Amino acid sequence: MPTITNIESQITKSLTQTEKDLGVDLKLSDGGDLILNNTNDFVLIAGGANAAQAIKIQLAIEPGSLLYHPSLGTGLSIGTKTVDAFEIKTQILRSLSKDTRFEEVNAKVKIDGSAALITLKVRIKNTDKQIPLQFAVTI
Repeated sequence: MPTITNIESQITKSLTQTEKDLGVDLKLSDGGDLILNNTNDFVLIAGGANAAQAIKIQLAIEPGSLLYHPSLGTGLSIGTKTVDAFEIKTQILRSLSKDTRFEEVNAKVKIDGSAALITLKVRIKNTDKQIPLQFAVTI
C-alpha cells in the first residue's frame, strides 16, 4: 500500500526510524471512511497504527480492486461463501507477504460455524517486533 515517506512532520518527529519506516497514511474509520479533524483536515496515522490499518485494509479488499496493486486483498468480505480454512489462510499470506513493511506473516484460521477465526502474527521488517491480530470474519 502506498504511504507518505521521507517527510518530517508533526506526526513523525517523535517516531523512531523503525516506526517511520512503517509510513504515514490517511486514517480511516472502522467503516472505511476518511476521518476529518475539527478543522476539516484529514487525520493522519503513522507507525505501528498505520501498519495495523494497512493489514486491516488488505484483509478487507477484494484482489484486483486496487488499480496499481491488483494482487493485494483477500476477498474475505462479509457474506462470502469461502469455508475452506486453508484457502482463507493462503489468501491472507499471499496478500500480506507482498507488503514490503513486513518480513514474516504467520496465520491460523479456524472455521467455527459461520465464522472464520483468524489469528495473525506479522513481523515488522528489520526488527524482531511482531504485530499480533485476532479477529473473526463472518463467512
